[in-house]
Parts: sequence; C-alpha cells; structure tokens
Amino acid sequence: MKTLSTARSLAYFLDELWFTEAALHADPDAADLAPDFDAAIDRWESVAQRERAARRGIVRAEAVVSVRDAQLDGTTTRFAGVVLVEAANDRRSSFYRRFFSEAPSTFVTRNLRDQSEQTRDRIVPEILKLSENSLLRRFADPLAAQAKAALQALTSRTKARGENATVVSDVTDWKESVNRLRTTTYAELLKRSAERNLGREWPETFFRRDESSAAVDDEPAPAPTPEPQPA
Repeated sequence: MKTLSTARSLAYFLDELWFTEAALHADPDAADLAPDFDAAIDRWESVAQRERAARRGIVRAEAVVSVRDAQLDGTTTRFAGVVLVEAANDRRSSFYRRFFSEAPSTFVTRNLRDQSEQTRDRIVPEILKLSENSLLRRFADPLAAQAKAALQALTSRTKARGENATVVSDVTDWKESVNRLRTTTYAELLKRSAERNLGREWPETFFRRDESSAAVDDEPAPAPTPEPQPA
C-alpha cells in the first residue's frame, strides 16, 4: 500500500476510496473498517464542490480583469487621438504632455492598476480643468468609470486568489486525512492478517497496487494561488 501523492486530483482520491471501501465491504474479516471510508467518501463531495467553486472564481475574476483592461485601453487610445489633434499633432507640446508624458501605446501596456490609478488621479483631473466646450471633456466620465471598474476587478481577483489559497489548503488537508486513514487501516489489516493467519498478501488486496490502472484524472489538482501578475 502506497501513500497517495497530494498532487493527484480529487477524482483520483475518490477512485482509491471507492476501491478500498468496496473491497472492505466484500470481506467479512474487514467489513467493520468500511464505514470510515464511507464517511471519507461523503466528505469528498463538499471538498470537491469548494475546489470547483474556487477555480471558477479565479477564472471568472481573470476574465473580468481582461475585459476591463481592454475597455480602458480602447477609451484611452481614442482619447489620445483627440488629444493629438487638439495639440496640433505636436507630441512635444505642453498641452499634449499634460495627458501623456509617454507614448499612449506605452501607457496602455502598463500594469492595469498603475494605468487605472494614473487615469483616475492624473488624466481625468486634467480633463476636468478644460473648458466645457473642449472635445476632450466627453472622455472624463468614461475614463473615470472604466478606471474605477478596472480597480474593482483587480480587487475581486485578489479576493478570489485569497479564497482559492484557503481552499487549496483545505483540499490538501483532506487528502492527507485520506492517507492517514489508509495507513491506519492497513496497519489494522496487517494485525488481523497475523492474528487470523490470513496470509501476508491479504492486506494488499484492499488497495489498488498498480497506479497505472487508475482512471485518468478528470479534474486537475488544485493549482497554487497564482503570483500577482502585472495586469
């Protein structure tokens, strides 16, 4: 009987539990040990649901960040085009540099938090200083709203990553508890084998011996919490 790697998926662990639980129930000399495996199988569902929910939360949060980034980039690029016209195509003019000290194409490639904060704290206030009839004034509200939405999306992603980290830890704890159950059960089976002269191989029959015979994982192992990305 081998210890199961915690890198294996929850689906793999469930297969191992099913195998041992069924094997124990099938043998009168070991059937009384099966209920603990029944209980572990029952706990699997809630653990798996939490893992899937955490993974989904990460993916959805990343999707929203991607959309918010694209929206802000699009509006910023259109805004930059109008600024250039207002500056008489002079990128070195003081008017142009009030809004862009670097090329707009470079500005929109900054990490999303920095871009959003710069938009909120520097660009939008400069726009609001312009006269009401300036063509640039119509960009103030969209840029402010999109910068705010982008920052909110980043906050939601951070929260999702934190929740995922907690779930990853809980999943690992559950897997380790399964390994402890398997180990203590195996020890009890060895004891009974010796006491009842059931043979040296008897305890092994309750655990799958060839890992290659196990079903291919249909769920990925819970990934570690991703490191914060520039976007």
